[in-house]
Amino acid sequence: MKERNSNLILKEITWIITYIISFCAMVVCGRYIIEIAHAFSIYILCGYMVLVIALSTFAFLSKVKTLIIVTKSLLAVSLILPIVAAVLFTVM
Repeated sequence: MKERNSNLILKEITWIITYIISFCAMVVCGRYIIEIAHAFSIYILCGYMVLVIALSTFAFLSKVKTLIIVTKSLLAVSLILPIVAAVLFTVM
């Protein structure tokens, strides 16, 4: 039982590290996103990542399956968005 809990905690820590890496990627690629869509700003990106991290922490503590799925979907969007922005910036 104790090993199972430690594996779960390790898994959630891995997700939080992934959130932080995706946050850094969004900050680095933020200027490309701003140049493509002027409605975005670095503050919106930072706020989005803070929201995702807060939701993931709440989902981890409450163990609500639907909320965990939603936060992992938001993470996927936050990982894909900088890549799409960089590709669009290169093509344009």
